[in-house]
Amino acid sequence: MGGKVVTLSGPDGYIYDPDGIKDEKIVYMLELRASNQDIVKPYSYEFQSAQFHQGKHPWEVKCDVAIPCATEN
Repeated sequence: MGGKVVTLSGPDGYIYDPDGIKDEKIVYMLELRASNQDIVKPYSYEFQSAQFHQGKHPWEVKCDVAIPCATEN
């Protein structure tokens, strides 16, 4: 239906990727998570389209639908 995920958050802040978070970007985040680094900032180094917002929450990003969810536990 044309929707795309554009933010991911962690305890260090959130990333905003206007190009969308899919495919190799999700694989990268899963690998980062598996390494026990519970942060999202490295994503912005790996993918130039992303912006990192330290200490902030993604609720300030304008969107049509916001779906809060977690991967913990």
